[in-house]
Amino acid sequence: MSDAYPDLEGFDWTCPHCGVMVDLKPQKDLASPHSIRHESFLICQCPRKPCREIVFVVFDTLNNHIQAAYPYSSTSAEQYPKSIPPKIREDMAEAVRCFSVNAYRSVVVMCRRVLQRIASDHQITGGDIKSQTNRMFEAGLITKNLKDAAHEIRHFGGFGAHPQDDDLDNVTRDDALGIWRQVNQFVNNLYVMPAENAELQKRRQFIQQQKPKK
Repeated sequence: MSDAYPDLEGFDWTCPHCGVMVDLKPQKDLASPHSIRHESFLICQCPRKPCREIVFVVFDTLNNHIQAAYPYSSTSAEQYPKSIPPKIREDMAEAVRCFSVNAYRSVVVMCRRVLQRIASDHQITGGDIKSQTNRMFEAGLITKNLKDAAHEIRHFGGFGAHPQDDDLDNVTRDDALGIWRQVNQFVNNLYVMPAENAELQKRRQFIQQQKPKK
């Protein structure tokens, strides 16, 4: 929720400039007598201090979410932490680019690819993605919550990749956003947090070594 627009929510978006999922902050309402009903045209800003770039947003006031944002995302693999394997970063960046142009089926397919790459990166190969997920859990690589999330990613990724006769291929924006958040949890737990913890441990040990001995 923005401080300037406290009644508006739903500004979660991947900043097209820094590639990070943020809560964009509306700065100015470009009100116009020609505005389309149920749409607001806003100038927003990325809240991250290293970024602070401007994003033009078309906001759906009826459903409380961003309908479109400009510039379109040019997120690249290089914008993700180096602790994440390159191929996984590439798939994550492509998922963000798909989301920015409302290609929601493509988003969940790329998220499923990320899950498969994670399994492969941990030498869990062979069988289908369902069995790979279960084996990651049995090996202690992921928690039960992450295992359950992985199965949802798998299901929605399948909906996006294959034609369905039960309307399950109608992947919505909320579906894609939810799956994208789950994938981020996966990647943060398996790659980003361990790397950050290792750096903190090194820093702590260095500080302890600098203390004068009594």
